[in-house]
Amino acid sequence: MAQIRKSGLSQYQARARITDHPEISRTPPTRHDALAGLNKRARLLMQGLSAAIRVADQLTLDEALERYATEVTSSKRGQQ
Repeated sequence: MAQIRKSGLSQYQARARITDHPEISRTPPTRHDALAGLNKRARLLMQGLSAAIRVADQLTLDEALERYATEVTSSKRGQQ
């Protein structure tokens, strides 16, 4: 079940609960973005990508950049 409510002057909070999955919650600036983000996240969960989503949510920017440097940059033309 999805809920969207106004949170502050220029934000909306979108929340949804899908059976056997953790609650999804996002706070985008517009109601349209709230619905779009919630629908996208729910689709991914229904496709069985909940484990990947949890890992991505816990990943920090620093960790993502380090991973990119080791996995992607090292295989580029200038690094060989």
